[in-house]
Amino acid sequence: MSQAQKNLRGIVAMTLAMAFFALNDALVKLTRVHWDTGQILVSRGVFALVILTVWLALARLGGQLPLLRHPKLLLRGVIEGFVACAFIAALGAIPLAEITTILMLAPMIITALSTVFFGEKVGWRRWSAVGVGFSGMLLVVRPGGDLPIAALAL
Repeated sequence: MSQAQKNLRGIVAMTLAMAFFALNDALVKLTRVHWDTGQILVSRGVFALVILTVWLALARLGGQLPLLRHPKLLLRGVIEGFVACAFIAALGAIPLAEITTILMLAPMIITALSTVFFGEKVGWRRWSAVGVGFSGMLLVVRPGGDLPIAALAL
């Protein structure tokens, strides 16, 4: 497979993944009216477990399951659990458009934290891109630049 084909395959996969994330968020938002966070997490977990089991069986990767007991993977799983709880609770509390906008901050937060936790060197070009991205996020949140009255009181 050529590099161009690999790139196209990756682009299609990421586009589909983002579409499914948006669809999932919308469905969870609709479900939050009737189910609480715990019920949604359990149902997502059951579906994910079924899909994972089928995938492991088809790929014949069941022998690699003991690798999942690595402490860093376990810690990541625990953190991901807290993230899922907070995200699903947020889906029930604020509009989907605002959640999507807040998610735009993720690359900027990751860039900033990579310098603190991993000692990554981030040059001025990347920091400039982070600044532009943050400005873009602010434009999405408040396109007109006007502040709500409550924000002026702070």
